[in-house]
Amino acid sequence: MVGINKKTKLFNKVFREFLDEYRTLTGENVIVKKIKSSDVIMKYFSEVNERLQAFINCDNSIIPEISLLKGIDAEKYKINWEYLHNLYFITLPQANPELVQKSKDAIALSKSESSEINIMALKGMVDNPETQNLNSLINEIAQQITGSLKDVDLSKIDPTELMTNLMAGKNQACGIDFTSIIETTTKDIHSKIDKGQLDLNNLKNSAEALLENLGVSSKKPQE
Repeated sequence: MVGINKKTKLFNKVFREFLDEYRTLTGENVIVKKIKSSDVIMKYFSEVNERLQAFINCDNSIIPEISLLKGIDAEKYKINWEYLHNLYFITLPQANPELVQKSKDAIALSKSESSEINIMALKGMVDNPETQNLNSLINEIAQQITGSLKDVDLSKIDPTELMTNLMAGKNQACGIDFTSIIETTTKDIHSKIDKGQLDLNNLKNSAEALLENLGVSSKKPQE
């Protein structure tokens, strides 16, 4: 049986990771809280238990009903339920393999539905005047990614996470190193700008419009 001090330390670690990711993706200045009392952990356990079925099914509507998650906007931003489920499993007095499996199934389904929605959103932007400047670049990046991911299980890739990380200039996205793709794309963009084929301000506005349509904030989190 895991002691309360060890549970508190582990709970803090997972909760900090959840908030750090949320702040990075949304730009929201959510305070990274440190849990010092086991009362907070037990309250999370109790509140989740009251709505366990919805919680395990990744129902965003229950987020405001959980005290620890006050300030988290589940309507505007995508929530990483894997962290929240793991927090709950830490609070359990003993392991529950059956519930863990239900959690995995629900999270996989949630990611699958989210991927389908975001893929349709991207396709729907082709004729959007706000993002037309990005269309050719998106197609070029897609072709490069397709060629680089021949041996990768594409069903495990979250389009929102992929697009957010790549457009933020991060080399790692969805557990894959996109260094060469980013370098090639960056060179192509600079070349088009130098030749007058792309306007930097229009490109910036299009990128911001794209992120907004995906439900992702382009603002950097405040320190």
